[in-house]
Amino acid sequence: MAVDDAVRFRLISQVNRSFTPSAPINSRDLFAGRKNQVNRAVGTIFQPGQHVVLYGERGVGKTSLANTLFDLLVFMGKYNYQRARFNCADNMSFAALWRAIFRQLTTKIDDESVPLETSLALTPNSEDIRELFQSMDEPSIVIIDELDRVTDASFHTMLADTIKTL
Repeated sequence: MAVDDAVRFRLISQVNRSFTPSAPINSRDLFAGRKNQVNRAVGTIFQPGQHVVLYGERGVGKTSLANTLFDLLVFMGKYNYQRARFNCADNMSFAALWRAIFRQLTTKIDDESVPLETSLALTPNSEDIRELFQSMDEPSIVIIDELDRVTDASFHTMLADTIKTL
């Protein structure tokens, strides 16, 4: 039995929407395997002063794991986390990174949610970042992806200082 072109292309389209091996997973329901990495990441999130850093070759699932962490917290009943996600670019400055992140995170002022970006110094340093995180009413998860695209060594030094300060 021959299938006409319209039906064949519709079926191909459905398969391609369902099977996406080159795109990161963005749902806990679709994420499989890596139980040790998931357990370590989630365990680290609940330890004050600890940070999860995912590194490795391109295409091994770092972004997929990061994308599912928030869903895992919700699944565990931890709804109070704010999240911010940002993809770095080559010419990115340290200040631009944190402006974009703090645009996504808020704090309450007079019962109104206000983006933390409004309180960020013009040229922030690691202490400025720490102080803003401490001013938040809720815990947060910040995902900084594609960090290898930033080639400025001073950016990496400032980010390392910030992680240490946090």
